[in-house]
Amino acid sequence: MDFEFILFELINGIAGRYGWLDAGARLLAVFGLLAVLLLVVAVLWLPMAATARRRVFLSFLLVTAVCGVLAGVQWWLSAHVLHHEFRARPDNSRWATVLLTAPTVLSFPAWPVVWAVAFTVPLYQMARWPGRVSALVSGLLGIALIVTGVNFPFDVVTGCLLGLGIGATAVAIGGWWPASRLSTGVRLTAVWVLFLLWCGVLVLVMRPASEVGSASPRGPITHSVRVTPPARVMQRVNAVADPYPATIEAATNGHQQVAWMRITLPAPAESLNIPRELTRQLVNAVFREWDALDMVTVSVIAEFPGEKTGTLYTVTLARGAWPLAGIPSGQALPGSKYFHPRYLTPASVP
Repeated sequence: MDFEFILFELINGIAGRYGWLDAGARLLAVFGLLAVLLLVVAVLWLPMAATARRRVFLSFLLVTAVCGVLAGVQWWLSAHVLHHEFRARPDNSRWATVLLTAPTVLSFPAWPVVWAVAFTVPLYQMARWPGRVSALVSGLLGIALIVTGVNFPFDVVTGCLLGLGIGATAVAIGGWWPASRLSTGVRLTAVWVLFLLWCGVLVLVMRPASEVGSASPRGPITHSVRVTPPARVMQRVNAVADPYPATIEAATNGHQQVAWMRITLPAPAESLNIPRELTRQLVNAVFREWDALDMVTVSVIAEFPGEKTGTLYTVTLARGAWPLAGIPSGQALPGSKYFHPRYLTPASVP
């Protein structure tokens, strides 16, 4: 089903058209959750009765504990059981205008939105105006994550509903709903039933990470025009990637021209040095041969034994961060990076 990708391209297509909008999206994506937390701290300083203060601390403590435990369990499953992310991010799976590259594998659900919404629910019960501001910031945060190419729309919607469920549970346990126990139970049940129904919809319509990672983009890219890479660029890329197959896609939205390269290895690399060195050579080659290119994302993909296709290594680099003399061998690559959880050891960090 392509509805999610069409929606993603509609929202993400805004990126790169206006500098001020890009800056605002980055600001919200990075600091949106922090703004919600600052609102929470501000409310904690308000004068209130001892009973109300105990409810405040209980509600926020529950939100922090539940979100922390769930995120920790997901990270452990990704790193030590599944050995790949729950779902590939847009920059690891298909063309996107990437303004930020997240450093974690916790792509689904959108955890910044989970935390923000979960804190917003009890915050609204305590103080209406700070709660409304927090809700607005949480909504803008979700949109910003799509604009910057960090998450797909379904990641954000799932994060919003999960956060709503966690927040509602904290409100119910903290006693912030001034109604009968029956009414509180009905409200809480309705919230979680809505979340479970949404999960059922996802099972039917959402593509898993392996399919998204191997699929070619379908349909037009909104507000963008496909660009055919120059022949000399393709020749140079194929020469560097040989004997591994390489694909390269590019597009422009009138503000910047970006490219996405994917190199497929027949098996996982013995160490991170192999995909890292291959990425370094490809980045140098494409920036030297393609003067009009503003940004490039290189993803090294491999088939894991007994598992599905996974992303070993991804680098997103703007031309401004690339030295004119090229990146020398052995030097750490600049730009935003992602690498597979199997390489999450101090000796492997690029």
